[in-house]
Amino acid sequence: MALRKTAQPALSGGALSQGGRRRKLALMNPLILFLLLFVGAPLVELYFLIEVGARIGAIPTVFLTVFTAGCWCACRGSPRRCG
Repeated sequence: MALRKTAQPALSGGALSQGGRRRKLALMNPLILFLLLFVGAPLVELYFLIEVGARIGAIPTVFLTVFTAGCWCACRGSPRRCG
């Protein structure tokens, strides 16, 4: 009698869906979201401030940063909300 060889997939559908779930759960982990928001965002902002400072100079960059923050504070402090 000859043995029949049946084709078996290398990864079953269950294994693929498990990997997808793990990746989705890893992105939904609150610690990872916290790190992305409260560490990653300021690092990106700092990177852009340094790049702008390299292009237009340090003093204009500081002026623009303080001016923008001052406008935001003045707008939020006014009785008639801006924008």
